[in-house]
Amino acid sequence: MNLFHRLGTYLRHAATATNSKGHGIHSPFLYEFVTYVVMEKLPYYCFRPIEEYRSTIQKETGKARRLLPASRAQLLFRICSRYNFTAVTAIGTSLGLTSLYLSSASKKIKCCSIETDYQSAQLASKLLKKAGYAHLPVHAISNELSLQQQLHETGTSDLFFIDTNHPYSTITDYFNSCLNFIKPNSIIVVNDPYGSKGATRAWKELQHNEKVTATFDLYQLGIVFFNPEFAPKNYKLRY
Repeated sequence: MNLFHRLGTYLRHAATATNSKGHGIHSPFLYEFVTYVVMEKLPYYCFRPIEEYRSTIQKETGKARRLLPASRAQLLFRICSRYNFTAVTAIGTSLGLTSLYLSSASKKIKCCSIETDYQSAQLASKLLKKAGYAHLPVHAISNELSLQQQLHETGTSDLFFIDTNHPYSTITDYFNSCLNFIKPNSIIVVNDPYGSKGATRAWKELQHNEKVTATFDLYQLGIVFFNPEFAPKNYKLRY
């Protein structure tokens, strides 16, 4: 059962996670990433209206459990804001909530929002439009091939967000598809890598991909870097 899997992996993570304040990280860039991005907790101006959107869609849909927690979504915002990202892709939008956080970091950001089924895409688009965010279209894909087609239309991204509410093979397919559209400074963020045995298997395997250098395991999120200047290493953080 996922409950026992989650409990076991959480206890192992809690026992082995270190570097919560950047200790032991030799790369200046990655030390700054931990100190000023991951561990930064100050609220930004746009958080309140986005969280009001969360409350609205929870009341209208009753789908609170499907929504990305604020702490994770706000970390995505801080990453985009800190590094002045201009192109981001979300595969799984939490009914538009994730897209709002990603796109709010800068007026220059182009956000490609993707849902993995038509009904979710339609609902997210409807809710965003009703809330005044009609400028954020949500695209529906049905398989890995249609994802490739959408990514070709979008082009390279600075950040990819991948929801793991899928089987192992789907997660790895999505990750490998994104690899075709990364730059050396791109980042891929994997949501809830310990949410299921399949997600954990995928997370462990992608850390050893030949293009991957540094990774950060926050338990709730997995963060992947590709910059060849970084020494290959997985950092476990208490987040």
